[in-house]
Amino acid sequence: MARDDDGDGRRQVHCYTCEGAGASFRTYLRAFRGVRKQYLHLYVATYEAMVNTRWVTPDLIQRMCVANRSLHSDYT
Repeated sequence: MARDDDGDGRRQVHCYTCEGAGASFRTYLRAFRGVRKQYLHLYVATYEAMVNTRWVTPDLIQRMCVANRSLHSDYT
């Protein structure tokens, strides 16, 4: 139930969803022992795919592996 803790006449509810998602992502990144900023978007995309899918399927693997390679031309 929402409470009026600050006395301004409006009841407010705090949601920990964003804080929990950020903490979970930081925990995921700890396994890599450091991440370069230029590749951070790839770590975020991998984490997002893992969180948003229930099972690892061949379709998911294909979507993660086959991408627009022109965006990542500096890979060796």
